[in-house]
Amino acid sequence: MYTKNRISEKETFLMLDDLTGFKSVVSYGCGVSSLEVLFAEKFKDVTCIDRDDVNWYFIKACLKPNSWLKFECVDFMELESLKSCDLAIFTEVAQLYPDDILIPFLQKLCRSSKYIFFSSHPESLSVSEEEVNIKKPEAWLQVFKSLGMNLITRISYPHENGFLFERL
Repeated sequence: MYTKNRISEKETFLMLDDLTGFKSVVSYGCGVSSLEVLFAEKFKDVTCIDRDDVNWYFIKACLKPNSWLKFECVDFMELESLKSCDLAIFTEVAQLYPDDILIPFLQKLCRSSKYIFFSSHPESLSVSEEEVNIKKPEAWLQVFKSLGMNLITRISYPHENGFLFERL
């Protein structure tokens, strides 16, 4: 069911729900993701954190009536502690931070979340000088393993470098 080269937001949502049974979601560096909008349609405990408040206007425009989503406009890398949740989403952001900044954040993320849905640009998609931390999938797997996370499955969303981890 989840073997396509790239799956849709809806398929990703269904897969994450099926594999984790999550009830609370926090998305760090959410951007204008429509994935979080799908979470908000089903769950009441959805928080999106991004340093660009313009993204909130895009997300809000996509929300259906009776959907609930909390948006916090902060630089999540500067947070002393992170909100506990069942599922943390950290997609398409890691490549923007060098390891000396990223790893301490990932340590907090792994402690505060039961599951983490993570993706980072593969080398073939890297097009920006801002992308200072491009790793091969195996290297990302090693990073999360060293942080006490176990790979449940790869998820081809938003591309082939998506992973679902569970805290050991």
